[in-house]
Amino acid sequence: AMSAVSQSVFNTLDDAQRHVAKEAGKLYDEVAKAVPPATPVTTPRAIGILENRAADLGGVEKLAPDERALLKALSENPTYEWVKTRKGQIGNAAFGQADPYPNFGAAMKRKLTVALGEDMVDAVGAIGGDAAGQAVRLANRLWEKNKGIQERIIAGFGKDKEGSIATKLSNAVKNAANKGDTTVLNKMLKIIPDDMSREAVWTAITDATRAKGG
Repeated sequence: AMSAVSQSVFNTLDDAQRHVAKEAGKLYDEVAKAVPPATPVTTPRAIGILENRAADLGGVEKLAPDERALLKALSENPTYEWVKTRKGQIGNAAFGQADPYPNFGAAMKRKLTVALGEDMVDAVGAIGGDAAGQAVRLANRLWEKNKGIQERIIAGFGKDKEGSIATKLSNAVKNAANKGDTTVLNKMLKIIPDDMSREAVWTAITDATRAKGG
């Protein structure tokens, strides 16, 4: 039944997210050994993004309070741990979690997350050597993958993860069959892991056929 397929899709995505987050965490732990958390670092890319934003608005004073505060903090060579924490907060906010930076638009949050990640790679490489720099780069990529999976889970099951894709997928299949509209179905297929999509769609079709016949 569709409810079983929905639960299976959720379990697969949830397990994948946990695994990726765990692997990223291990790498960040290794980096922490090479770069003491209290080490001051520079963040030229992130500062550049905020300075460009200020220039576009006509001056630093025109920035929103959150933007101005972040620019000031970054300009004072904060510690590696501080930058890592802020990157995590901004990244989480970009993906719909608790938002300590409500003045930032989603696009700005994503740009800053990427910029801070690259700044961290440079800082780690300069302080801990090339191996540490590569480790933090890979950790950042894994973390972005983790966020991508999280987006799929939220899209399919809601922020509280208590929803189901059963009804959504069944309706999407009906729309595709009856109206030739595959828009919603295509969105649903982006949520479902590739190796599960055929079974999920087939189950939805079977359920819809059974309901129609009954």
